[in-house]
Amino acid sequence: MEPKIYQQKAIDKLNEYLKSLKEFSRNPRKAFIYVKDSEDKDTDYNEKDFDEIPYICMKLPTGAGKTFIACNSIIEVLSNYLTNKLDKGVILWITPTDAIFKQTLTKLNDL
Repeated sequence: MEPKIYQQKAIDKLNEYLKSLKEFSRNPRKAFIYVKDSEDKDTDYNEKDFDEIPYICMKLPTGAGKTFIACNSIIEVLSNYLTNKLDKGVILWITPTDAIFKQTLTKLNDL
């Protein structure tokens, strides 16, 4: 299944962030500031609990395909960021309901 334009835009923005992490010596704050859109001027980097550990949070409306985007994002993280780990890493995926868990599992199996 091909991503919709807005889904691809989210995945592309993630790739830009991952590449910036490498460019800025894995400094998540500098990478975030570098890739932040001008329309996101009110979005600040929250380093309170994560310090120098990069983390990703995407905000999308219901029905936008968050599961699809997240599943495709795993591929991007493993191939563009965790390359020094031989494409191995840990992804913690928490779902609020059993239905979402099953939906996610199906999407992951489709990759």
